[in-house]
Amino acid sequence: MMFENIFFLIAAAAGLFALYMAVRNLLFIHRNSLRPFVVNGPMVSVLIPVRNEEKTIGRCLDSLLHQSYMNYEIIVLDDLSSDNTREILSAYETAHCSISIVQGKPLPEGWYGKNHALHQLAAEAHGEILLFTDADTIHKKTSVSFAVTNLEYHNVDFLSGYPRQNFSIKSIGPVLSLLFLNLIFFTPVWIQKKNPHPVFGLVLGQYLCIRSSAYWAVGGYASIPKVLTDDIHMGRLLIKNGFHQVFLRVGTIVSCTMYDSFQNAVQGITKCIFDFFDKKMTILSLLIPVFIVFVVLPSWIFIVYLFVSPLSIPFFLYVGVVSLCAAWTIVLMFNHFSAYTALLFPLVFPLVIYMLLKGIYSTLTNKGFLWKNRVVK
Repeated sequence: MMFENIFFLIAAAAGLFALYMAVRNLLFIHRNSLRPFVVNGPMVSVLIPVRNEEKTIGRCLDSLLHQSYMNYEIIVLDDLSSDNTREILSAYETAHCSISIVQGKPLPEGWYGKNHALHQLAAEAHGEILLFTDADTIHKKTSVSFAVTNLEYHNVDFLSGYPRQNFSIKSIGPVLSLLFLNLIFFTPVWIQKKNPHPVFGLVLGQYLCIRSSAYWAVGGYASIPKVLTDDIHMGRLLIKNGFHQVFLRVGTIVSCTMYDSFQNAVQGITKCIFDFFDKKMTILSLLIPVFIVFVVLPSWIFIVYLFVSPLSIPFFLYVGVVSLCAAWTIVLMFNHFSAYTALLFPLVFPLVIYMLLKGIYSTLTNKGFLWKNRVVK
């Protein structure tokens, strides 16, 4: 009985911690995300790596062509596409003088594909501010202005945030929701601005704005040529070298359609979650059982009580699971997910364990991850 009480007490602490993190993070993000009002200022280079994106690149470029901010350029790198991407880009370059197309070079030894593409893009940029984004994003006309407004107001060196995630297949939603685990367990974004630490760096490459001076001061992507999550590692590299960031609500100005199938979503999020912990097996060996015992298991026990004996749910178990559910719900709804998706957490959270175990297996067996028709390890 004592063991059971201790177990439920720790589960309650985990749930309350998640709720505290969620509320504190969302309040900070909401209060510090200024509406874009700067329409002219330092030159911004919008940089887009592209590989076999014939279905998405046109929408992305159309959304970036008529920004409210005046002083910007668009540079797209075609990373050896084998579909009609090159033809589409050539047509845009001919029709619009603000767009420049760069042909990617063959992948050299010691690099991953996207890291190399981003490195080449930065070398072509003329702007004082670099805005990295992806071909599957769609931007509102205030997107560039938002970046400059907040970068200047907060006096930071780089900023990022979660774009709004679009998906046409319902099963993709719960998988994508796992991107937001940072906001309830791992990343207190409110301390990033004043007291940054690399472990708390949170960056998404779909919308990453960096001062050019800071980017080159750390050596750019040439300093991290072979990492799985180029965005997370760039954020940590910048913070490690004394640069400051702010994490904001960018879902109001940019959206993204990351995956077109459940399988691709699982594969992509597996790569992100596993590399977020920098492949540190010691940390993962501790994290997996803790997450199972104090997050996943209490949720399942709670569900059993609901069906078998709803009036006798232990108090601390109730507090823990309800707090966790509340935290997850407000985080997802803040990021434009449905409450229905949030309520699936007892089924979705175990997927994290599968992803971490798959990442460990792929690393130990040297099989790596297949991404954009390239193997990354």
